[in-house]
This record gives sequence, C-alpha cells and structure tokens, in this order.
Amino acid sequence: AVEPVIERNPQVFDHLAAAGNELLAAYRSAVEGQESRWTRTAADPAKSAGKSTEKAAADPSDPRDEGRDEGPSGTERIDLD
Repeated sequence: AVEPVIERNPQVFDHLAAAGNELLAAYRSAVEGQESRWTRTAADPAKSAGKSTEKAAADPSDPRDEGRDEGPSGTERIDLD
C-alpha cells in the first residue's frame, strides 16, 4: 500500500527526512544547552560563591519552579523558543 505513494512522490519522503534531521539537530542543541547549564564546574564564580543557588531557589520567577506540582516527577519542560 505504501509503494505506489513512494513511487509517485519520492521528493516528499526526501523532504520529510530532511525535516526530521533538522528537528533532531534543534533538539540536540537544546539538550546540550541545558546540560551545559546543569553541569557548570565550580570554576564558575557564581557557583563557587554558593549564594547563586540560594538566590535562585528563593526567586519566584525562576522558570525551573514552573509545573513542579503537575505531571510525573522528574520531568522538566524545555522551552525551545
């Protein structure tokens, strides 16, 4: 059932594959950006002072606090915009 569609529209599948690769690249970029923020070393002056963590925990505008009571535990929404 799929073969006639592929034969008539091979460019559509090429386009879908390219779009999938672009989505994957965007996802990887977002994840790598988040991981770099999560794994900053103690060499970072803001981290070594220890006050940054306390300040961030008390900041009500911190986006990491959004949705903590919603959904399964251990999930975090990553905004790709």
